[in-house]
Amino acid sequence: MRRVKIRCAIELAIAGALALVMVLPACRKEEPPLDRNKAPETSLTSSPAETTATDYRVHMYWRGTDNDGVVVRYMWYISDTLVTLDPETNPDAEGLDWNPAARIADYLKGKFTTRTDTVITFTGFDESRGSQINRQAFHIVAIDDGGEIDPTPARLQFLARVRGIPTIQFWTNVGAGDVPYNPNALDTISMFTPFAIKFRGQTVNNIITGYRWSYGSLVFPDYNGDGSPDWYIPADQNEIVTVELPNSGSQVIPSGIFNFKAIARDEAGALSRTDLATGVGVCRVVVNHDPDTRFDPQCVLSYTPQDGVPRQVDVNFLDGLPDTLPDSSLVRMVYWGWDDPKDRANLEFDPPVPIRFQFQYNRWSIDETGARVADKLSPWYPLKSAEDTNPGAGVSDIYRDRDSTTMRVGTFNYRFLARAFDEQKKPDGTPAVVSFVGNFPPQIDSVKTGYNIRQTPAGPYIFTWTENDTIVIGWNATQVAARGDTLCPYNVRATTDTLGTITRSYRYYIRSGGHDDRRDPPRSGIKGWKYGVFDPNDDHPYYKEGEWQFDKPLNTFEQEITFDITVPFWKSLGRYIPVAAAHNAATIDSLIANPPAFFGQQTITVSGLDYKDTQSFMEGLRGESPEFDENGNVIPGNHWIVNEYYFANYARRDTRQIPLYLKLVK
Repeated sequence: MRRVKIRCAIELAIAGALALVMVLPACRKEEPPLDRNKAPETSLTSSPAETTATDYRVHMYWRGTDNDGVVVRYMWYISDTLVTLDPETNPDAEGLDWNPAARIADYLKGKFTTRTDTVITFTGFDESRGSQINRQAFHIVAIDDGGEIDPTPARLQFLARVRGIPTIQFWTNVGAGDVPYNPNALDTISMFTPFAIKFRGQTVNNIITGYRWSYGSLVFPDYNGDGSPDWYIPADQNEIVTVELPNSGSQVIPSGIFNFKAIARDEAGALSRTDLATGVGVCRVVVNHDPDTRFDPQCVLSYTPQDGVPRQVDVNFLDGLPDTLPDSSLVRMVYWGWDDPKDRANLEFDPPVPIRFQFQYNRWSIDETGARVADKLSPWYPLKSAEDTNPGAGVSDIYRDRDSTTMRVGTFNYRFLARAFDEQKKPDGTPAVVSFVGNFPPQIDSVKTGYNIRQTPAGPYIFTWTENDTIVIGWNATQVAARGDTLCPYNVRATTDTLGTITRSYRYYIRSGGHDDRRDPPRSGIKGWKYGVFDPNDDHPYYKEGEWQFDKPLNTFEQEITFDITVPFWKSLGRYIPVAAAHNAATIDSLIANPPAFFGQQTITVSGLDYKDTQSFMEGLRGESPEFDENGNVIPGNHWIVNEYYFANYARRDTRQIPLYLKLVK
């Protein structure tokens, strides 16, 4: 029985325990564990004003409080800006700002301190805009003795300012020791020659904290080779950074201007400037000396003068004397080129590559007003690239590095330029230049005036030249015609009214002659003429005055000058003859006392051109060298560049002036 009771008792005990387990969840609600540590609070007690720019070094003050413990340390962080300046009304945006209590990534960005104040160096330089004022934000949270972080950081946004930006000083060493860099006198080195560039930064913002430098597409330093540049940290503020440039193998620097850029960074985050356009922050070294070019003292001129006999002479453009070449002549410009002797020890090819050439010309004319017209600057020929004009010539061939170009000379002023290219295809930066004038000017030999007279009233007209630069104008033809020294009217017209007018017409002639220079081509001469008669009191107009006339015989000009004099006139009628005669006499006296305004001192100007308005000129020059076949024969083809111009506006001219006095007598 006892066993039974015991067994029954055990079974009852087990059943009761199971019933208790099943009943307990239904009769008690489970509570979360109690959080007995409250988060601390953080506040900024002294900080810069949010709307006023302040120095980039700021003394910041803060404090923290904890109602259930003590604040043991702080965490702070600097950003460029705040998401919102109004966290009370915009808590969602404020929650996106730095918050180490909410995000582990923000926690990892923060810096710890146990102090409640410190001087913090902010970034007072806006790199994106190059501005010396930059917006900054400061965040700080308190952490209590239980590790709880303030979930609402104290924040401030303000403008940090730097006093200036760093500057860079350069030195170069191209084999003669360290030399301060002079952007107006660049160092030049030969190809494949090592050199060094040195630099140091200075700043008004306390200290320089780092350097970067670059050339080509490379930026240094890149310590791990990932293509992302690092900063070189100077050992002290006096350190001069030295960059060795081996200039060989895979690191060879191409011919031309080598641009080395350096940037200094200071503790305010300010960066020194680099600008290829202005040269700020850039050190330049010229790699490869320029080749040289000069003209041969014996260039060749081919022309046919007015006597029709072709000639060929040498022209020395280097003698310092001005040169004028005949119109439509052919001049063969001969020039030489060579590499700079300093480069000959470092040539890339053996045997050396022949010198190649390009040429260019500038031509213009001067019009009657003295203005420069018809100004043309040609491209460099050949257009594609400099050419080897002596293909196959050996090193021992003395003409291997010589070239020539033939051009047809027109009535222009010319500058002809030639430049040599070395084996690196670098051109001579100071091309050889010669200047000359095309087309000799014509010459007006004489300008005279004259008129027709009669020795007797019924005699024939005889042309007489003006004497003493004076033409005497006679009013009463019947009284002076027999004198033979007075210009008499060729026509008289009177109105039929009793009180009318009488008009007397006069004419005289301007005659001029000239010639062209005998060295210009056959049939050259003065082919266009223009005249003008100027009176300071009344510039009276005359027929075709001021117009170029191209219908005159070669080298000869004659122009008829006509004018009228009209005065009041009382016609003699019947019994009033005495009265009329007296009136007519008074009219004549009044005319003599008050001559036309265009009478008196005159100036006659005659100009001559050596081209007609319909005459054109074929400007030509050899733009490409002829091509040769395997036997050395020229392959037929047009290797000339030809342009057609009408030269009446640009032709050479001559001008002469003479005085003339018009004197009125009865």
